[in-house]
Amino acid sequence: MVLLLAVTPMFAESIYVVPEPCRDEAPDTPYGIPLCADYELHSALIASAETGDASAIELLRKRYDLVDTHSERHRIAAALLRYAPDDTAIWSDILAEAELAVRFADVDGDVATEFEEWCAARGFESYEHDGVLHDALAVAATDPRALPLLTKGLDTQNSSIAYVVVAGLAAQRNVDSLPAIDKLIERFPDDARWLAMMLNTFEPEQADAIALKYLDDEDDIQSYHERR
Repeated sequence: MVLLLAVTPMFAESIYVVPEPCRDEAPDTPYGIPLCADYELHSALIASAETGDASAIELLRKRYDLVDTHSERHRIAAALLRYAPDDTAIWSDILAEAELAVRFADVDGDVATEFEEWCAARGFESYEHDGVLHDALAVAATDPRALPLLTKGLDTQNSSIAYVVVAGLAAQRNVDSLPAIDKLIERFPDDARWLAMMLNTFEPEQADAIALKYLDDEDDIQSYHERR
């Protein structure tokens, strides 16, 4: 599984942990860990793009088309969606994958037959490609253009999707979604405290009232207010 949320800097915590961001050996497949030379080049270009360096942004756009791993493609996409003057094509790519993540989300670990068939028709391995789609959703989640998809995702029965949906709506300060977020958290009792923690980025007291329904540990409550 690729690191979910790592490509989106605004998220304070990741759901999955990756032991290393890159390796000295080239990856065998697009699902592998990127070559360190590529990873470090992209990191430098992203840092330059953050300063508004147009040449770095243009190089990232070219690298996006050439990169050989899904994880680096998403990392570059996340930067281009923030800094590129025209991100239309990148957004189209990412949104298409993000929509598939919501559409094909498994329930209780059972991979949807439709997703297995979709992957088989394209020569993809379903477990690996599921991680790719989840990462794309994480990249898309903080962009206002993803709001219709995140709203649809509020009905998910998949806890990983739920995390990204709540974090994305919180990042966008989408107050109108709070009642639906409350219902979503209620569906995932084992994850409720972690999902509730994400509500601290909302400003209205309405969010606090929902979060405190699921935080009964004093340390959790203190942490929630500190993060606020």
